[in-house]
Amino acid sequence: MSFLLLLLLLPSCLLAQNQRYVTVTTPQGAMQGARLDYGTNTSGLYYGSAYSFLGVPYAQPPTGQLRFSEPVAMQPSNSLYDATYMRGRCPQGGSSPGPVSEDCLYLNIITTQVGNNVTSLNAVMIFIGGEGGFTRGGANQAEIPGTVRNLASRGVVVVTVQYRLGALGFFNLANSGVPSNLGMLDQVMALQWIQANIRSFGGDPNRMTLCGHADGACAVAAHALSPMSNGLFQQAILQSGSIYSCYQDTPVGHARPLPPSMQHLQQPTTTPMPTLQRDPGLAYQPLNQPQQQQNYQPPPSTPPPPPRQTVADEDPSLQIAMTMCNVSSDQLRAGYSNARLRTCLQSLTVDVFVQFQGYRTSKWVIVRDNSFMPGSPQSLSQTNPRRIPMIIGTVQDEDADYVFRMLADGSASGQSEQQLFNGWFVDFAKKNKINGTDAAEVKNIIENNYGITPQPQNNQQFYNPPQNNNNNQNYQKQTNLYLSTEIYIQFESESVSLQMQPSNNVQTYSNTQFWQSNGGNNQQTMQYLQVISKISSDANGVSQSVSQVNLVQQQGGETRLFQFTHVSELGRNNVPNTGEWKPVFRGQDQYFLFMSETVWTTGRPTSADMRVADEMGQRWTDFAKNGQVRDWQSSPPGQYNYCNLNAQPTMQYNYAPEARRVFSDQVYPIVQEATSTAPFAPSPLAPPPTAPSQNANVMVHNNDGSSSWSVSFSLPADALLTLR
Repeated sequence: MSFLLLLLLLPSCLLAQNQRYVTVTTPQGAMQGARLDYGTNTSGLYYGSAYSFLGVPYAQPPTGQLRFSEPVAMQPSNSLYDATYMRGRCPQGGSSPGPVSEDCLYLNIITTQVGNNVTSLNAVMIFIGGEGGFTRGGANQAEIPGTVRNLASRGVVVVTVQYRLGALGFFNLANSGVPSNLGMLDQVMALQWIQANIRSFGGDPNRMTLCGHADGACAVAAHALSPMSNGLFQQAILQSGSIYSCYQDTPVGHARPLPPSMQHLQQPTTTPMPTLQRDPGLAYQPLNQPQQQQNYQPPPSTPPPPPRQTVADEDPSLQIAMTMCNVSSDQLRAGYSNARLRTCLQSLTVDVFVQFQGYRTSKWVIVRDNSFMPGSPQSLSQTNPRRIPMIIGTVQDEDADYVFRMLADGSASGQSEQQLFNGWFVDFAKKNKINGTDAAEVKNIIENNYGITPQPQNNQQFYNPPQNNNNNQNYQKQTNLYLSTEIYIQFESESVSLQMQPSNNVQTYSNTQFWQSNGGNNQQTMQYLQVISKISSDANGVSQSVSQVNLVQQQGGETRLFQFTHVSELGRNNVPNTGEWKPVFRGQDQYFLFMSETVWTTGRPTSADMRVADEMGQRWTDFAKNGQVRDWQSSPPGQYNYCNLNAQPTMQYNYAPEARRVFSDQVYPIVQEATSTAPFAPSPLAPPPTAPSQNANVMVHNNDGSSSWSVSFSLPADALLTLR
């Protein structure tokens, strides 16, 4: 009887096993995906079922001769493609939740219906990530359960896109033979692939919403302007980003010197350049990386040149050409064969670019070119007007990053409100290239509107990291751990090693560095820092989002504004301790959209957290499906009505009044008038020297405090910013 019973059960077991996988035929070829089932218990954290197709290639691998080339479309295949696992992220500095590979042009699809199960086509949500000036990003396995629960189960197809990052995706040097905006061209090809193939996955190619966060939001805004992206999507969602946060006519990099063990790779410039360690436009990130073994093309066998310091506003593409291909600044202006530069760049191993990004916090940007961005945002909005409905918004403390960095390096300790503001303003002035009377006027406007009391003294040294803690071994150990761990990288905080980053590590470091060394005035200093965070947020992400809203409305597009204000403990162990102030930091809203396992299963989500996740998932998918959101009307031009997004969302009026009054209406008109936009276009580069490949064992030491900068600032009308 038992043998007969086994025979009767065997076919059903085989059927159940076979149902774990599903095969879909697409114009690209047949693909095998997997079935995901998290159950039907809606009171649990994750539930719902879907099909996943992971690591789907949309372009040929950008390797070998295709490195630094425009993406090349995939050819149809007669073989069954295994789409049951994610492929590596694109090369990037820092730690990554999974492998990285230069062969990285893949997308991932989560859908609830395929093949014969398709009853009607679902709307499509395409997510483009990106952080740190296009230096980090990619798909994350930990977000799949939350994607099923909070997005796909609500009746949409979800697609995430990977594209080339850093130098490999945004290298830009005039007449170099390397096309600009390669990462954006990757995204265009991905959108074309999705439009041509998404029906096979139950998606409607005529109802596609392009979504992005941070740099990804800027990329989405760029697609809304680019003639190359016309017709490839119908709606957009921008979270903590706009075209104004990552586009400029000429790229600007933010760099620090290489460590001593790599300084032999550098070439001297004709003039020593100052170094900038902090910048309000960059997210808080670690300063050192573990030892790595790698190959690279070394310079000729000559004595190592003296170390070169890098300029704060130096072009990162220029840095790579000079550092990796042994071209001096004088040679850049002399004019040589650009084919040699391209050959040099293609001959380097990918580890070299990853290591370069690990040591240089270069901020890569989208630049004007002849194809993807053939004009400024304003001119493209006029010559190529597209009425694309958008959701646009920020979090409550958009640039709390700035405070986190000051707490991490100890520079906030013992500072008055004016000193903290002066330090921030030096960064702001440097970033926006203003000095003299323009800087004095802007500084006065900000002080008057945010209640900062000016101090009479001149020559104030603003940024001087502590140098006297080397004898404290416990402090040094905590410092190394904190700075070597991927802490507070928005949208990617899942990359934090839970074994290396217990919940009390950040707080222990902060207590040692700030709370116990601030002379009993830590709460008062934290109140000052809260004001600085507000100013920095208004100056950067908030006012830039306002400008994005104005640009969209000028084209006749509908905009729905939001401010994410939900205060939660989820993810807070990844940022420094801020005492009684609980900032809603940049990227925290992403936790409630994708519900990452790393954040939700290791934290203690409250019922309010669950309601916020449901609100975001429902509102985002409603917008994707029909362009309408319950109790959230579009904002009439000039009124800035917005949704206060928390556990009890409400419609409110007058979004970001201080940012609009101070920065949009007063500060940035002065900055725009004061700064020159004439680009520097270097001549073609010199041929790189040839040398055999060799191994280099690179050890990183970035905790010796050797890299620092100071500023002299004078308050009178003829104020001048001096860097040394």
